[in-house]
Amino acid sequence: MNRKPITEADALNRLAAYCSISEHCHADVREKLQKWGLSAEATDRIISRLEKTNFLDESRYAKAFVNDKLRFSGWGKRKIALALQQKHVPHAVFQPYIDAIDEEEYLQILRKALEQKARTLKAEDGDYQRKLKLTRFAISRGFSYDEIRQCMDISDIDASDCQ
Repeated sequence: MNRKPITEADALNRLAAYCSISEHCHADVREKLQKWGLSAEATDRIISRLEKTNFLDESRYAKAFVNDKLRFSGWGKRKIALALQQKHVPHAVFQPYIDAIDEEEYLQILRKALEQKARTLKAEDGDYQRKLKLTRFAISRGFSYDEIRQCMDISDIDASDCQ
């Protein structure tokens, strides 16, 4: 079914509504505009206009993303940073928000995730296997080995075992 091509003004109005509902980054908006078939010049003009009218703000997006992924998804700093890099958010924009994470709250989120995961592990796993599985889980969530060590007694697991 052929759709009527979207005009630049319609795209701007739709994206203003889209950005007023929740925070979005430039990459999200650019992807939508490409799906709608708008030219690169029109895309740049629309993104510029959305920035000027404060509908689109990378810094605000990075702050919300860090907060949401940490508190609601239980992600670690590494995974959050990687996700923001994949969305082409500049390092200088998101790093201050990652650095501002309260260390005690951060470790508490890690402890909670480890406790929840530990409940799902089989009882027949030995202590070493159990710690190894928990460590791999936490690393996959974006936490560093040092942070994991602070939350668990894993002195008997070599860091190379968790790669």
